[in-house]
Amino acid sequence: MIKTIAKSLLSSFNIPLRPLGVQVVRNRQAEATFERRIRQLARTGFSPSTALDGGAFSGEWSIEVCGVFPNCRAIVVEPNPDMMKVARGKLAGIQPQPHFAEVALGPESGSARLNLWSGSSAAAASVLEHVSGPPSRTVDVPVRRMDDLMAEVGVMPDLIKLDLQGFEVPALQGAQRCLQHAEVVILEVGCLGAYVGRSSPREVMDIMYDAGFLLHDIAELGYRPYDGAHIGADSVFAKGSSQLRSYAGFR
Repeated sequence: MIKTIAKSLLSSFNIPLRPLGVQVVRNRQAEATFERRIRQLARTGFSPSTALDGGAFSGEWSIEVCGVFPNCRAIVVEPNPDMMKVARGKLAGIQPQPHFAEVALGPESGSARLNLWSGSSAAAASVLEHVSGPPSRTVDVPVRRMDDLMAEVGVMPDLIKLDLQGFEVPALQGAQRCLQHAEVVILEVGCLGAYVGRSSPREVMDIMYDAGFLLHDIAELGYRPYDGAHIGADSVFAKGSSQLRSYAGFR
């Protein structure tokens, strides 16, 4: 329905421009959906062998990435045991066979209490508290440093994605070796204080730029219905030395 309306508006807008030989077209390349932007990375030469999916939830991200990069092995990291069970089922037929780690990522190895809201395995989950109030339930989970986890797997990730509901910076603090190896890192960056003590955009930018990365793309922008305030987005960082950053032109 929305696509039909958009096409109709675009057609109407072009009517008075026709005598001038001008036409406004839809720029699909610029659409900021994750699917389109990850395919754009592939078109410009990025081809990871290993992708770490931190905060994998039901595994949809890993499925998408392995579809775009058929030879890429997914390292699926999800602390919620209910959602990990779902992810294992969805990724059962994926090749190369994924590695599953039912842990939370953090600056040090140990344990943490994972908060779950809405009384459902498909609810929001974080080791941080939420401004909406106490969680519906909690579960104790192991915490691992990303560097230690990947050392056990025996490979370092070329692509890292973290969607940790505000705990991205602490997880990155345990990933120095992974950041040295990775070429692209995708982080959920929130602009509102929904989670108590969540990683701020400034903190994310500082740790990524200090590690030699540059902001390369932004996808999946979200806005709050109440006032249209920007909620957050998936920020795509590329290593400054990556061939993705080699072209300095515009066209």
